Amino acid sequence: MKKTCLLILCSVVAAAAVSGCWNRRELNDLAVTTAIGLDKGKGDNIILTDQLLHAEEISPVKGGGGGQRAPVFLIEETGVGVQQAARKMTMNVSKKIFVGHLQLLVIGEELARAGIVESLEHFTRDHEYRRDFYVIVAKGTTAKNILKVFTPFEAIPANKLRDSLESSANVWGASAAVKIDELLSMLIAKGREPVLTGVTVEGNTEQGAIKENVERIFVPANLEYTGLAVFKNDKLVGWLNQRESKGVNHVRGEVQSTTVAIACPGRDEETTVELIRTNASTRTKLKRGNPVIQVNVSGEANISDAQCPIDLSKPDVIRDLEKLVNKAIKETIESSVKTMQKKYKSDIFGFGSAVERSHPKYWYKVENKWDDIFPEVRVNVAVDIKIREIYKTRRSLAERTKE
Repeated sequence: MKKTCLLILCSVVAAAAVSGCWNRRELNDLAVTTAIGLDKGKGDNIILTDQLLHAEEISPVKGGGGGQRAPVFLIEETGVGVQQAARKMTMNVSKKIFVGHLQLLVIGEELARAGIVESLEHFTRDHEYRRDFYVIVAKGTTAKNILKVFTPFEAIPANKLRDSLESSANVWGASAAVKIDELLSMLIAKGREPVLTGVTVEGNTEQGAIKENVERIFVPANLEYTGLAVFKNDKLVGWLNQRESKGVNHVRGEVQSTTVAIACPGRDEETTVELIRTNASTRTKLKRGNPVIQVNVSGEANISDAQCPIDLSKPDVIRDLEKLVNKAIKETIESSVKTMQKKYKSDIFGFGSAVERSHPKYWYKVENKWDDIFPEVRVNVAVDIKIREIYKTRRSLAERTKE
């Protein structure tokens, strides 16, 4: 019995030793990557830019960024692929570059237009990358220019970009918080084209690269998200404005909350309605051998800013506002569908995937022709938003001041 207990104890100790942090690396020995930028180089080369963290510059001991050095710094290398460029970076950094905490991958517009599949190959294979970092596209500039801008509120620019992307996707609805795994799925899937969020530099890029950029009340340069980037296969083909981007996200079921400005019933003034919960569904049917898409959007809303003299205590006023909200959203969606069908001819909605699920036999026949069929597909849109809350008062301030 004693021998058995001793054997079990030894096994437990041995297992603990073997399963310990065998690959642990001290933070002081690492150069932590917060963001990566990819730009097109000469010929088949790419330009890799790493935003690396000066951990000691943002530590509480130093007061959160009050040191002489910037909290991050950039290094850049060129190679025939990400792997080669990353290995060449070791000549410029004394520490091991660690990508396990990568927050963001920024793709320059020129590279995005040339195609992104080959550049992304490395991220699908290297085990050090997690699968929860976001991917965005630099609009009208390079990824390097995006990564070198200092940002207010956040000492680490990558954190600002990550948080702003999540926030704008949740409360505005014109962005798409796409992680690397979702992007890879869109690239592989048939009947659904990729879509990413665009980011640009508002202001002077060169001044934004100076640390003093964030030491002013009004910063000369800042990073701003600017609608969706439309892809066909793996190539960027164009951009959507914020209204069109909202329409796309409504169809994709990605709008959690946003605002809709509508004209007051029978008046020139506008009022603002806040969408708080929305749902979207896409159904397909075959009519005379041709696919018909039915998009249904429903949800709830609040009156958040009544800028005209209306009495919200009257049910008919609420019904009129609901009709106007539904009309506005429907027109936004229809405009987005028209843009995608006639201008870009890219099915970023995933209508083809919906057809495949509902009518696999039909899809088998048209799969290779979907690019030609999609621009002519009939798309019907129905919107049903109900106004539930009007907050503290039933009458607008403008109406009450006239008493």
